[in-house]
Amino acid sequence: MLRITRVGIQLGISKVRITGGEPLVRAGVVDFIAQISRLSGIKDLGLTTNGTLLSRHVDSLYNAGLRRVNVGLPSLRPGRYPRLTRGGKLEEAVRGLTSALDRGFTVKVNVVLMRGINDDEVLDYVRLAKEMPVEVRFIEFMPLCGAAWQVESFVPLAEIRKGIERIVDLRPLDSNEGVARRFAVDDGVGVVGFISPLTEPFCSSCNRIRLSARGILTLCLLKSVGVDLLPLIRSGASDLELEEAFSRAVSLKPKAHGIELATCQPQQVFIRSIGG
Repeated sequence: MLRITRVGIQLGISKVRITGGEPLVRAGVVDFIAQISRLSGIKDLGLTTNGTLLSRHVDSLYNAGLRRVNVGLPSLRPGRYPRLTRGGKLEEAVRGLTSALDRGFTVKVNVVLMRGINDDEVLDYVRLAKEMPVEVRFIEFMPLCGAAWQVESFVPLAEIRKGIERIVDLRPLDSNEGVARRFAVDDGVGVVGFISPLTEPFCSSCNRIRLSARGILTLCLLKSVGVDLLPLIRSGASDLELEEAFSRAVSLKPKAHGIELATCQPQQVFIRSIGG
């Protein structure tokens, strides 16, 4: 994985984010991050985590060169959080988040909104952004969990934004980064962002590729399109051959994901297998 990352950097990749599953359960992950941070050409290195193990690793991660973390936080309610995370403890996730802030990390909080499940907590998250220097990013529910995805649970983020604006002032920020539309919240210290891949697709500006734990370069979360690099690695392929495989993969990147909400069916691709 380190070698493939190095080859990607040679081709112009400058931002890397370690995702999962949960990366912090992997032995050696801190050393892996340290090796990536030392690669010439890396301008931005991040980690996506559920936060529950973050507090015990925060110092070693910072010393390894990490400066940005995305914390998945599906609920702010102690009674609901364990149900949505299959037994997680909210206090551990919050401890991880606050310890990262205290250590000097840039912190984003990822919230996938689902109707009737956690959409009643929107203003709680807005309050979090007002009180803490974090970027809360609301994300539309995507059909990436098999039969667990139901269109009835989908919430368009335009609806959520209108609801927020009835109560607090959202001021657009010129410094939009990546796929999120970002807003300052009243006189708060944090930011609220909206990521709407289904109702407001950003495919034309998407420049992301993902390397799965099985060695597959995936070009789109919502399409089963990718190039398997594992056979090349195992057969002793040169860096030039890997660069050619990268180029083939990028040429397969679709112009659009083609998902229409009205006819949307659960995808056979699972988010946990390709990383968020």
